[in-house]
Amino acid sequence: MSKPKLSASLSLHLQFLQTIPKPTPIFNTKSYALKEKQRHITGYQDPFKDLREEVLKGLREKLGGVEEDAWVAVASEALRAGERERLIHNPKMKTQHSPCERKALAVYERAIESLPTARMYLKYAQFLRERAAHDLPNDKEKKDISRRLLNLFRRAVATQKSGVMHAKCPFTISSDLYLIWADSLIRLGLPLEAAEILNKSTEEYPSNPIPWMRLAELSMRGIFPKDNSKLNERNVAKTKKSFFEDMMKENYTRTVSILEKGLRSVPAKDSKPLWLRLLFLHTGEHMHDPSKVAASHLAIEKTFKSALASLGTSAAPDLAISYLDWCVVSNGASLTQISAAVRTMLGYGSSASLGVHMRCLEALACAQPPASTKDITLASEKSIDRFGKQSVDLWLWLARWEMRTCDSGGAAAAAKIAWRAEKVLEEPSVKSEFRRRYRDMVGDV
Repeated sequence: MSKPKLSASLSLHLQFLQTIPKPTPIFNTKSYALKEKQRHITGYQDPFKDLREEVLKGLREKLGGVEEDAWVAVASEALRAGERERLIHNPKMKTQHSPCERKALAVYERAIESLPTARMYLKYAQFLRERAAHDLPNDKEKKDISRRLLNLFRRAVATQKSGVMHAKCPFTISSDLYLIWADSLIRLGLPLEAAEILNKSTEEYPSNPIPWMRLAELSMRGIFPKDNSKLNERNVAKTKKSFFEDMMKENYTRTVSILEKGLRSVPAKDSKPLWLRLLFLHTGEHMHDPSKVAASHLAIEKTFKSALASLGTSAAPDLAISYLDWCVVSNGASLTQISAAVRTMLGYGSSASLGVHMRCLEALACAQPPASTKDITLASEKSIDRFGKQSVDLWLWLARWEMRTCDSGGAAAAAKIAWRAEKVLEEPSVKSEFRRRYRDMVGDV
């Protein structure tokens, strides 16, 4: 077969590489092997080897200087080739770096020399992390993968400091590479160094919420960046109980500070994880000091309101419902607190979802003392304006509420709701569904 003439197109190379038939194994067919069920692979038939090598050569030489994914494809093929080689020798053999890993590692080493970009370093780091997550046969191999990872990060820092340019763009360590670096340090039992890396990541990529989250997680364990840590300045003469209390207080204070700083830096649309972590932090604070329950409740309520104001109930309907549930549980279904929460959530106009509107109505109905008919009517009108044309559940809830609260005229009041629903609902199929479910509901009552 003649050699393929491919243009310098990554997609064409990859498509061609995928369509080339894979080598087929040759098994040992000797009689003793068949009797003892020891059928081993002795080799491979690969009539398309030269064709495959030509495509890989094109990936390396034509695209290796401009496309990171070209090297990833070459490394993946080297991994598969090494695995086939391993199976030929001995399927159960476990040595330091199997042939498949050695070949792939060599490809990546060549890749970062030929294409020293931040994305190429990230691809290599992702490969090493994936290999580290596998069930490696011995500690020596695990340590070698970890050593390669740390060495790769050091080389990335050196490359960035040297001002290397590629395609007129300076080399800059990416946020994802910082995260892999920090994760590797934690796995190696170096959390203080990981905190330093995460702190640097938040300085260079303040809009990314993930480094802030990871830094807050370490902070709750008492692990801070060195320039901010004062753990060693504590009075060692304190009792163990006093030391523990001071440590928990300091961890809490620092973590809140980290999350609040992150919330000022991260765009509102990406900040939900930080708000949830802050709520979790405030919720757990009074567990260590019951005397601070009131202060904790105030902090939780303030955080809920700030989060909903920042995110909007349409972006975080689960957060809005959680706020209402918290008001019901923590305040004993207090009407005052629930009414305030409902006004907060429905005050965002069209941003509140149907689920939020329904939960607001349910909360008002279960409040102690019960909400007035006027309050529920006002809330329901907002819901009807927003969802009355398409929601069967909303109309059924209102009809059921009328039947439950009006002792003598409940049926008539529910009938009025049904009549209005027929007028407001738009789609004929939706109207038909409402009639069916309304008849079932009235029949059950």
